[in-house]
Amino acid sequence: MYWLFVYEPNELCDFQLLDYSPREREVQLSKEDYIRCGVYARERMLIVSADNSSSARRKAIQLLVR
Repeated sequence: MYWLFVYEPNELCDFQLLDYSPREREVQLSKEDYIRCGVYARERMLIVSADNSSSARRKAIQLLVR
Protein backbone atom coordinates (compact mmCIF):
# COMPACT_ATOMS: atom_id res chain seq x y z
CA MET A 1 0.00 0.00 0.00
CA TYR A 2 1.06 3.56 -0.69
CA TRP A 3 0.09 6.37 1.65
CA LEU A 4 -0.01 10.10 0.98
CA PHE A 5 0.52 12.31 4.03
CA VAL A 6 0.67 16.05 4.41
CA TYR A 7 2.82 17.48 7.18
CA GLU A 8 1.32 20.52 8.88
CA PRO A 9 3.47 21.56 11.85
CA ASN A 10 1.71 23.23 14.78
CA GLU A 11 -1.65 21.73 13.83
CA LEU A 12 -3.68 19.55 16.18
CA CYS A 13 -2.46 16.52 14.22
CA ASP A 14 0.85 17.18 12.43
CA PHE A 15 0.20 14.44 9.86
CA GLN A 16 -2.99 14.17 7.86
CA LEU A 17 -3.64 11.14 5.67
CA LEU A 18 -4.87 12.36 2.30
CA ASP A 19 -5.07 9.17 0.26
CA TYR A 20 -3.97 5.56 0.07
CA SER A 21 -4.03 2.85 -2.57
CA PRO A 22 -2.26 -0.36 -3.52
CA ARG A 23 -1.08 1.49 -6.64
CA GLU A 24 1.66 4.08 -6.35
CA ARG A 25 0.54 5.86 -9.53
CA GLU A 26 -2.96 6.56 -8.14
CA VAL A 27 -1.49 8.10 -5.01
CA GLN A 28 0.97 10.15 -7.08
CA LEU A 29 -1.93 11.50 -9.16
CA SER A 30 -3.77 12.50 -5.98
CA LYS A 31 -0.67 14.33 -4.79
CA GLU A 32 -0.39 16.18 -8.10
CA ASP A 33 -4.06 17.17 -7.89
CA TYR A 34 -3.58 18.67 -4.42
CA ILE A 35 -0.52 20.59 -5.62
CA ARG A 36 -2.20 21.80 -8.81
CA CYS A 37 -5.19 23.09 -6.84
CA GLY A 38 -2.88 24.90 -4.44
CA VAL A 39 -4.23 23.08 -1.40
CA TYR A 40 -0.85 21.89 -0.06
CA ALA A 41 2.77 22.66 -0.86
CA ARG A 42 4.78 19.91 -2.59
CA GLU A 43 7.49 19.95 0.09
CA ARG A 44 4.94 19.13 2.81
CA MET A 45 3.57 16.04 1.10
CA LEU A 46 5.09 12.59 1.50
CA ILE A 47 4.31 9.28 -0.19
CA VAL A 48 5.42 6.20 1.71
CA SER A 49 4.97 2.49 1.19
CA ALA A 50 3.80 0.42 4.18
CA ASP A 51 1.39 -2.33 5.15
CA ASN A 52 -0.74 -0.16 7.42
CA SER A 53 -1.30 3.50 8.31
CA SER A 54 0.64 3.43 11.58
CA SER A 55 3.72 1.99 9.87
CA ALA A 56 3.34 4.54 7.09
CA ARG A 57 3.13 7.37 9.61
CA ARG A 58 6.33 6.18 11.35
CA LYS A 59 8.13 6.04 7.99
CA ALA A 60 6.94 9.55 7.14
CA ILE A 61 8.29 10.85 10.46
CA GLN A 62 11.64 9.14 9.81
CA LEU A 63 11.85 10.81 6.39
CA LEU A 64 11.25 14.22 7.94
CA VAL A 65 13.81 13.70 10.71
CA ARG A 66 16.59 13.01 8.22
